[in-house]
Amino acid sequence: MLALPLALALSLGPKQAEIDAIIDQAEAAFARKDWDGASRALADAYLLDPRPDLLYARAQAERLAGRCNVALPLYEKFLEAERTDSLAAADARDNRVRCQKVVASTAPQAPADGGQGRANGTRPRKTTPGAWYRDPAGGVLVAIGGVSTIIGGSVLGISISRDKKASDAANEGGFVDRKEVARTQHTVGIVVLSIGGAMLVAGVVRWAVVASKGERSSGSSARVRMGLAPARRGAAVSLGLRF
Repeated sequence: MLALPLALALSLGPKQAEIDAIIDQAEAAFARKDWDGASRALADAYLLDPRPDLLYARAQAERLAGRCNVALPLYEKFLEAERTDSLAAADARDNRVRCQKVVASTAPQAPADGGQGRANGTRPRKTTPGAWYRDPAGGVLVAIGGVSTIIGGSVLGISISRDKKASDAANEGGFVDRKEVARTQHTVGIVVLSIGGAMLVAGVVRWAVVASKGERSSGSSARVRMGLAPARRGAAVSLGLRF
């Protein structure tokens, strides 16, 4: 259901200059170490122009933000697309290993006695439930929903802007064509925005449920603890390598 609206959004979406503007936002966020802002901007850019270097740079932002569980699939997807022995690919492999260790260290461990504690008359130690923000289903819903909401809002804003500029057309035919394109973009923007909002709400609700279960079982609340044009590809990758 989401594929058709996104396909239409991409076909009618911003021009390269507008995509470059989003990349500039990501670069500025990297410069001030705003990893969340960089990741959001890179996700937007990748949806509009899906190139591997954007996956790599976003994986870097997520890792630096302390979200290795989100960075790992991004590194994997980047390495699937980047089959050359580039500096970015080598760095991605190293960082993938680091993130795998981080994720493994936070995974719940099985009892050392293989479940024999109960048979010996001792109570097995209770494991602490995983943090709500590590729930994969909630994370996927929030991530896709958030990105879709941003894309839908962007397309909707572009449609409104182009509709206002339709009067600048050289002739009546051009005016009608611009109005029609703006109307189509407006519809696509509303559809994507609605679906993204619904997924975002569903993810937040799921996180709330997971957090509520964690509080009941542990007795305490869980704490929340970068298309580029070919000439700009190196800038995005080096940006991710710099930190």
